[in-house]
Amino acid sequence: MKKRSPFSTILVVVLILVVIIAIVAIFLFVRPKEFSNEDILKNSKGAMDFCKNSPLDKIDECYYNVAQVLYINNTDASVLACLAISDEGFKNKCVGDLANKEENPTKLLELCNEITNDDNFKRDCYWKIDPNTKDLSIDTRLSMCDAGTSRDKDDCYKGIAGELWEIDPSKSLEICKNISDVNMKNECLNNFMGSPELIQANPTIAEEVCSLSSLTMKSNCYNNFARALSAVDPKQAAEVCKKLGDDVQISDCYWNVWFSFDSVILQNYDFSVGLCDILTLKKDECLRRNADIFMNSDEAKAEAICKLMSASASSSCLNNFRR
Repeated sequence: MKKRSPFSTILVVVLILVVIIAIVAIFLFVRPKEFSNEDILKNSKGAMDFCKNSPLDKIDECYYNVAQVLYINNTDASVLACLAISDEGFKNKCVGDLANKEENPTKLLELCNEITNDDNFKRDCYWKIDPNTKDLSIDTRLSMCDAGTSRDKDDCYKGIAGELWEIDPSKSLEICKNISDVNMKNECLNNFMGSPELIQANPTIAEEVCSLSSLTMKSNCYNNFARALSAVDPKQAAEVCKKLGDDVQISDCYWNVWFSFDSVILQNYDFSVGLCDILTLKKDECLRRNADIFMNSDEAKAEAICKLMSASASSSCLNNFRR
């Protein structure tokens, strides 16, 4: 066998090294062909693999570009591309830019919820959705309100509560309770008190609404409550009057909701006279109104009422009765 020369051996080794170096260079320095937008749309998986194998400083940008292109017809894949971005700020920008493209409120909400670790992002993203849209459930819309700033949150709650008073007044009341701004809470509650029909159908809710109202609005609330009830239940309306703050307010309320119904008073002697017990300064006036009503129908009861008054008022009442 012919012996190989040292030069030939060295040449073979050199050639092998050159081949190895060339292969390594291809893998390290030569990127695959860039994906065009058309390529991305045709082969989303291939585009994602391309990004994954890109140089480290190009990976996030690649995923971002893939996401924006894919959103045209493959929203799920585009979201996955955004979520593959390692830099949190760039990831949020990617999802936010997708949200800017979306018009469907349900899909937009889903996009907003993809970012869970940035409250500011979520608030700004929710702001793109109209909270009054009917395409979302009430609970979902309320969760959007929760993410807002204080003023935006209160305004959001008020809008939803206003829609629900006639459909679900209990739910509306609970929503109004979440409002922190006193004036806006009053506005929310007054939407209920402005409807006599709602008050008559939901007296328990009306009472709670008034109890929640600010001091400046409370007397007006109870007066509205009583007036609305007087059309269907004067006795209950008169009981509401007792919740007012002083004799003058209570007496005026009685006059509006109880003493306008002579026939009802004549059928409820004990109740009507008992209404005066809560009064101090206006008690005689209240009793005199009862006496006047009974004077022509039951003299004994009228006289008994006169005797319940203070001495001077009783004397005047009895003198008038005995003429």
